[in-house]
Amino acid sequence: TKITRKFPLDEYPVFIRQGAIIPLNVSRPYTALGDKASSGFTTYLIYPDDDSNFTVHHPDGTGSTTVSTKVKNDRLNISLKGVEKPHILRIHSSAKPIKIMADDAVLDEKIGWTWDEEQVKIIIKSDPPIYQNYKIIF
Repeated sequence: TKITRKFPLDEYPVFIRQGAIIPLNVSRPYTALGDKASSGFTTYLIYPDDDSNFTVHHPDGTGSTTVSTKVKNDRLNISLKGVEKPHILRIHSSAKPIKIMADDAVLDEKIGWTWDEEQVKIIIKSDPPIYQNYKIIF
């Protein structure tokens, strides 16, 4: 596939492979991946595709957390195992989910999660409680 686009000098493309899980420490709004309210959370960019996992070793020396995704039919399962830390999941999705469950509890839209139609992202913020398992149903 060929993509052609002109970019201004202060903007550049970033290509991310499907299945990627990218941990970020976001504390300012200039990246459009969070803002000051994201400070103190680990933000995970998730681009689901089949099964994937990533282990982040926390720089504060408290240990590590492994984030795993599993795509099956109309469902995306995400699990976090290891050190429990406040986190924000920014999940790339072309469709708005029907329901999101966290540790078997249904999350309310606008309270437990939001859908960003412009960025085609599901955003889940976990602080407290800190959830370890998510089921996203489309």
